[in-house]
Amino acid sequence: MIIGNEKVDYAYAVGRIRVLETRLLSRGMVERMLEAADVNELYRILSDTAYGALLSETTVYGWLLRTEEIRTIALFDELCVDPILSELIHYRYDFHNLKVLMKAYVLPDILQQIITRALEQYYSKNDPRLIDLIVDQEMFQFYTREVAQLKNDFLTQLLALIKDLENIKTLVRAKRLDEDRETMRLAILEGGNLSSRWYLDLAEEAWENLPQRFYATPYFQVVDEGYGHLEREKSFLQLEKLCDDFLTNFLRTTRYTPFGIEPLIAYLVAKLSELKILKLLFVGKSHGIETARMKQRLPDVF
Repeated sequence: MIIGNEKVDYAYAVGRIRVLETRLLSRGMVERMLEAADVNELYRILSDTAYGALLSETTVYGWLLRTEEIRTIALFDELCVDPILSELIHYRYDFHNLKVLMKAYVLPDILQQIITRALEQYYSKNDPRLIDLIVDQEMFQFYTREVAQLKNDFLTQLLALIKDLENIKTLVRAKRLDEDRETMRLAILEGGNLSSRWYLDLAEEAWENLPQRFYATPYFQVVDEGYGHLEREKSFLQLEKLCDDFLTNFLRTTRYTPFGIEPLIAYLVAKLSELKILKLLFVGKSHGIETARMKQRLPDVF
């Protein structure tokens, strides 16, 4: 089935999603939780939200977040009328599990081609990170092929945007940590709005020239502010947050889409981002991390 803005297959789904969007955490609610004194106060604040129905005196945040993630994926499966798209969401977890499995056990009989390529790189340099790089490359190539079958402009644009943001983080880290060109070549993803060659050429330029090279792209503010924070604080946290916020701003455009898959995808990503925010808050409060430091990392809400 070809899906697009002109299709009304998702009319019911969009109606459901518009209601659920009102139950997402607001910026004000996240600010309240950020200022909470401890984990117990976080639970008390959450009891006034849609998460309240899951809370009890014995609830632990790991179970809470995992349960809500499972419910969100189940909702997506229920509302998604295209099985290919539904499968794509689940493959995200399969690729993650593949990385863990390979690092832990090295089983060459599972996904043979991917494992073979990844292990060749790993044994050439004895660097476990190379397993992640190869699997990520295979994962995004798989997503590219599957999204092409759906012939949906929004999904194509979303995937290209995600690739660009991943490539920006890779480029900045590689430049800052002075990684070799071969590692960069393995890490840079093909098919973004900016070509992989463009990123690889930038890797050869002086570090201080990096922000200006992005001036004519949509990502100048992300790189400029992320670069500045990295220079001042020696931290990649702001760059990570800015990339998350850029993606959120793109997804907000779906609020004006009456039909189609766009609102459903946007809600899924927004909900998973919300769970990421909650995890950061719970971990931060559990370990006594300063509020100002947590605020630097928290993505914006949908």
